[in-house]
Amino acid sequence: MTHRGIASMNEIELFDGTILQFPADTPQEVIDRTVRLETAARQQPSEPQVNQPVAKGPQVIYTTPDGGRVYSMPDGSRAFASAGYATTDPAEIDRL
Repeated sequence: MTHRGIASMNEIELFDGTILQFPADTPQEVIDRTVRLETAARQQPSEPQVNQPVAKGPQVIYTTPDGGRVYSMPDGSRAFASAGYATTDPAEIDRL
């Protein structure tokens, strides 16, 4: 993962070359959580594995046409992440 700052935006490059962009005022915990979610989503096997335990971490509950993902978190909250935007604001997620 590579981190670079670009005029009022922070960019994170994931292991697969995907660039995540965050507004400069995005809390570090939101950035960290989004990077973990997106990295995990990109590392998941494409085919379901038989007899695998059910994951207890964040679950993708919706994918937008542009590839963004809405996650259900273990604590019941939701998060959204895409290549250019991320939020945990419930009102913003409801608009998606």
